[in-house]
Amino acid sequence: QLMNYSNGLLLNDQKHQLKIYGAYALTPEWTLGANVFIASGHPKTCLGYFGPDQSDPVGYGSSYHWCGGEPTPRGTTGFTPWTHQVNLNVDYRPKWAGQKLDFNLAIFNIFNEQKALQYEAGYGQTGAYSATYDLPYQFEAPRYARFSISYDW
Repeated sequence: QLMNYSNGLLLNDQKHQLKIYGAYALTPEWTLGANVFIASGHPKTCLGYFGPDQSDPVGYGSSYHWCGGEPTPRGTTGFTPWTHQVNLNVDYRPKWAGQKLDFNLAIFNIFNEQKALQYEAGYGQTGAYSATYDLPYQFEAPRYARFSISYDW
């Protein structure tokens, strides 16, 4: 019973992804770069008690692919929102160091988008459903920056 209706989309399934990246050398020392990643959402899951009578035949509680007495394979309860992430970086390789020294500044998630990536799947039973069902619990990382220095021997 635990595996009934467990077929369907995988948790990391994304039907659409667009990745664009590139760099432009402003001078022999300075380079600007960008990465854009746009992706459709992941399938949501609803886990409840088994069958129309919402029983627990194998003792796993609210872990069956049934929701409110209806079978719910992954993706039948919707998808997480589309995500859009833009990352920028600037690179400086000074001539005075033989262009072996490199300073790099990268800023991730420029627009600080923090959409939900995962939602709570435990539904419970009709009339006694979980208060946390369908609440988001994982989000995109907020805007952050990385500064690095490297030297090529």
